[in-house]
Amino acid sequence: MKTRLHTLQELLDNGGNSLSATEYSRLAIEVAYILAPTDSQRAHEYALEAQRHARTTNDNILELESALALAVVSAESATFDEALPRFFQISKQAEMLGEWQIQASALRWTGVCYVRVAMFTTALEYLAKSRNLAEKYLHNVECAKTYNASGDAYFGLGETQTALQHYREALRLLEGTDEVLERASALLSIASAHKAARGYNQARVYFEQALSTYKHAGNTSGVCLSLRSVAEMYVEQERYDKALELLFAAFDIGENIISTIEQSHTLTVLGGVYCAAGRFEKALDYLLRAEKGLGDAQSLAVLAKVYELLTKCYKALGDTERAFNNLERFHEIREQTALQDGKRAIQYLQQGFEAEQSQKEAEIYRLRNVELAQMQRELEELLINMLPVPIAQRLRAGENFIADAFENVTVIFVDIVGFTRLSSQYSASEIVKVLDHIFTIFDGITVKYGLEKIKTIGDAYMIASGIPYPRHDHAEASALAALEMLDAIQTISFRLSEEGFVGDISVRIGMHTGSVVAGVIGKKKFTYDLWGDTVNTASRMESHGEAGRIHISEDVVQALGTVQQMRRTSFDSERAFVEGSTVSGIFDVEEREEIDVKGKGRMKTYFLLGKKASNK
Repeated sequence: MKTRLHTLQELLDNGGNSLSATEYSRLAIEVAYILAPTDSQRAHEYALEAQRHARTTNDNILELESALALAVVSAESATFDEALPRFFQISKQAEMLGEWQIQASALRWTGVCYVRVAMFTTALEYLAKSRNLAEKYLHNVECAKTYNASGDAYFGLGETQTALQHYREALRLLEGTDEVLERASALLSIASAHKAARGYNQARVYFEQALSTYKHAGNTSGVCLSLRSVAEMYVEQERYDKALELLFAAFDIGENIISTIEQSHTLTVLGGVYCAAGRFEKALDYLLRAEKGLGDAQSLAVLAKVYELLTKCYKALGDTERAFNNLERFHEIREQTALQDGKRAIQYLQQGFEAEQSQKEAEIYRLRNVELAQMQRELEELLINMLPVPIAQRLRAGENFIADAFENVTVIFVDIVGFTRLSSQYSASEIVKVLDHIFTIFDGITVKYGLEKIKTIGDAYMIASGIPYPRHDHAEASALAALEMLDAIQTISFRLSEEGFVGDISVRIGMHTGSVVAGVIGKKKFTYDLWGDTVNTASRMESHGEAGRIHISEDVVQALGTVQQMRRTSFDSERAFVEGSTVSGIFDVEEREEIDVKGKGRMKTYFLLGKKASNK
């Protein structure tokens, strides 16, 4: 790639006297595409030259291709107000000329623009149109690029599993093609999705594949991005030394090769690592260097992160004035970008609407579609608030009956001890306020560990792991969430007592693992619920437990051991802790004497105490 770029630049920059206008235009288009992600200014110059030469050829298709290159450069430089109208026009002209591939590419880039401004639902509409064209004409590469982009849109919507499906389909379609960078992008996206779902071992495998692919292609920017992404994963695991090693490697590799903005991104992550490690003076060095390199519209989000970290560093070092100044800068950028995003969203939607409806004569048609779109958005928001995203999607797709069986699910019940007594001591508004505070914190913990909130019943809270998407670490995620909830309730109780709230607040938590049936009941007021013996047993674990403790069944203990065995043997079999057929696991538990459980008889149960010291 690098050799090809230099060869083309030398040929074009020397005047290209031996080239025809058509040859010059096509080569300039190629150079513009190569430079667009890293040097938008030079890319823009080549794209303009390509367009100028194309206009002398009277070749409508070549003119359209040069216009597309110019629009792509605008998109890569984040000037979407220029890029979107160009893509709309190109798509329309390509359709008139019957140039389906240019049309599909313009539609795909329209979707990419909407992804980059976080308008994910709108993005998916254009990406679907692009993919339909690519599939119609059996063009695997264009189809793969569309799957990659739609994966980004679903990832932005928080639908990680759907995003992974799209990334993997892109990877499949790219097999056997020479689209090395697109393949590397798909691998990097898959790795990032696994990282977001806390599947660090799987993420590492794909990060390594992406890094190797970028190295093979000689793409320095991709190599640095891969190293930075792996480093950020190590930061999440608090493996700071490993993260620093990769970040310094990325910075050295990118020196004098990649853009100042990209290097500043690496400096920002370096500063964040030192800040997380409590080395605030060292963090300041890198963050202040990063601040100097971040100045355009593409890097405002990173610049906001720099100011946020600077605030934390100065505060820790006791420099209150600088901490306050950086906090103000952080909020200024957040307010600025929020206002810009709102205005741009309206502008971009209007542009898209006008482009698609330009041939519509009746104003009533436009108004009707606006109204229908608003109703659709309200329906989607309502369903997503009430139901898991994939379940809401199935209902929207027309499924009238949803009932799924899951073999391995961990169900958790949390009950506030003595809440009936407290209810008699305080007013209804005070009790609801306390409940709302507790359950809001529990909601945050549920989201953090990727669990699904099923319902609240008075002062009881029910969640599950392993639905609506199966996961092998359902028990481990549930255990971590339950432990964090136990810590949270102690903090809440202490704060309430300081505010004059009489009476300690504690919880009983019960957990059980097994099979369940999950589905939607109701027609007018949908409810997503679980049924089966697993649910009943989890409820019994809670009711037969003790205040301030997590009561778990033997099935949960076995599931926790299985998770540990899978995690260890998959990536480091020599270090797996196996004793006969029992795996030690990463949690400490305390065995209880067998107890009589209503509806179950005698059961061996345990109290979950926490993570083992070696795993904290």
